Amino acid sequence: MSEDWLGPAIDAFYHELCKPVWKPIKTLLSPSGCWNVCPRAIQIRQLGYNPRFNAQTRRRMDNGTFMHERWEGVFAEMGLVVMEEKYLAGTDFGGTPDNLLHKPGNNDERLLAELKSINSNGWRKLPWAGQLKGVYRGASFAPTNMAALAKAQPRHVAQWLAYDRLLLENGYDVGKGVIFYENKDSQQYGYFFVVRDDPLFAALTENAQVALAWNRKGQLIGMPFKATSPQCKDCDARPVCFRLADGDEPLIKRVGERLKLTKKAWRAEQAKK
Repeated sequence: MSEDWLGPAIDAFYHELCKPVWKPIKTLLSPSGCWNVCPRAIQIRQLGYNPRFNAQTRRRMDNGTFMHERWEGVFAEMGLVVMEEKYLAGTDFGGTPDNLLHKPGNNDERLLAELKSINSNGWRKLPWAGQLKGVYRGASFAPTNMAALAKAQPRHVAQWLAYDRLLLENGYDVGKGVIFYENKDSQQYGYFFVVRDDPLFAALTENAQVALAWNRKGQLIGMPFKATSPQCKDCDARPVCFRLADGDEPLIKRVGERLKLTKKAWRAEQAKK
């Protein structure tokens, strides 16, 4: 039998696909990345750094994308979609909400839906209030305990709140919706009914606002944590962050140029007002 070539070919493909790259700077915060324990990590991502993912992580991300597309197709066939995915820009945030849905026969009752896939371990940690005919729901169609949900999944709650803010700034005063989960291991689905919560939004996105402010000043935040800290252990910005702290001159130059571009873009935007 000839030598196995298929596995090595797949590995080589994903090695190339998952390489870290520098993309264009982001002058607005992305709702999907607006929660992080470290403002410097957010700042580095805003400056265009796209970290390396391992091949299995990339395949999991792709499965999440397909899950989004499947449910969006279901909602469209049900006739629930008011506004399909489109990019929106606001004062500090810019991004593409998943779907704006409406109650059948009532276009005025709208919900902002954020779709998420999650493994069984994460599913079990969600604060489900009950189960009806095999469908998990936060608390029927009453407001969820937002603090409990944010404790379990702060990134998801911050993302929904950021998209709600974006919609509001673009003329869509929705203020309520669902964070919709599918268990990627069993395909069970469930959802939490959520509502606008400005204090929670401010708390969850505080680090993102700090990162944005420093980028707009054209300055790099110092390392908030020690390199040996738990916060740094699994951080995807770690390769860049540590090299900057260690004095990597080419990288310092690259980041400095991107900070200047961000500051210049911010000043140009302010001059239009």
